[in-house]
Amino acid sequence: MLQRVVRSGLAGLLMLSCLGLLSSTMTARAVEPLDLAGEWETAFGDMTLTVKKLTASIYDVVGPYGVRGGRVLGAIRGRVLNGVWAQSEGSQKCNAKALDGSEYWGNAVFEFAEDGQTFTGLWTYCDGVPNRPWDGNRP
Repeated sequence: MLQRVVRSGLAGLLMLSCLGLLSSTMTARAVEPLDLAGEWETAFGDMTLTVKKLTASIYDVVGPYGVRGGRVLGAIRGRVLNGVWAQSEGSQKCNAKALDGSEYWGNAVFEFAEDGQTFTGLWTYCDGVPNRPWDGNRP
């Protein structure tokens, strides 16, 4: 699923979000969200996610990780986090500033396993389509 979401670009992500809203209002049974807050070991160092509920089906996520003052910001719907990463420095500078004025940033998508213990992710520089691996697991 992650590959299909990434290939379809932003329009696909928006459509996925809309469909998620529709399906959550059409079903009678409640689905408990995964507990994704806390410590993670990732390809880019340790990451600590803080998760805050925004709506019945959307959660805000913030998390620093262990490379160059890095941080991830995004939203989780179901098992998919759509967001951006930013660092204080990096190997590719973006033309537009993103998070906290950083010129080193990019898009990221993480899909968490059903048990909430691992994720498979993709990232990119700047506003490109994520295509580089970024995986993680609980310690």
